[in-house]
Amino acid sequence: MKNTDERLFILGIISAHQAHGYQITEALNAPWMPIKIDKAKVYRILNALEKDGYLNSVTEKKENYPPRQVYSITEIGKTEFIKTLKERLTTRAATHLPDAVSLNFLGMLPPAEQVDLLKQRLQKAIEKLKELDSIDLETRKNHLGIDYLFSQLEFEINWLKQLTKTKE
Repeated sequence: MKNTDERLFILGIISAHQAHGYQITEALNAPWMPIKIDKAKVYRILNALEKDGYLNSVTEKKENYPPRQVYSITEIGKTEFIKTLKERLTTRAATHLPDAVSLNFLGMLPPAEQVDLLKQRLQKAIEKLKELDSIDLETRKNHLGIDYLFSQLEFEINWLKQLTKTKE
């Protein structure tokens, strides 16, 4: 299946509750979202999922707002969601980590510049962790993906602190 995580994410949101495209794109703007999908692509995926029979939509008109499509999951969609969820949970998909690419070439810069750049990166990671730290523990406990991102950031911060010490 193409775009497995993107489809899984959208099916998961709609499995939890009916949603329209704008709600999904707004959810993607949250700082803890593990996946980023631009607005146009969200709508393409929604259309494809509906065409595949995984979603139904109805046009909703409220007061002075423009009409919008509200999506709900079908029984076939629920089955597909659970099947895909199980597959993804039991695999360790290769990920593209652009940061890992730049870190491989860090040694090509002068040592003082390396430390300065790593400290800048460390500061950004700390800021991001503070942003995620505002999420209450109950939410983190109920959304393991958020807790996973939190743990990755904690690891990166500790790793960067250690790395900058060894390079100074």
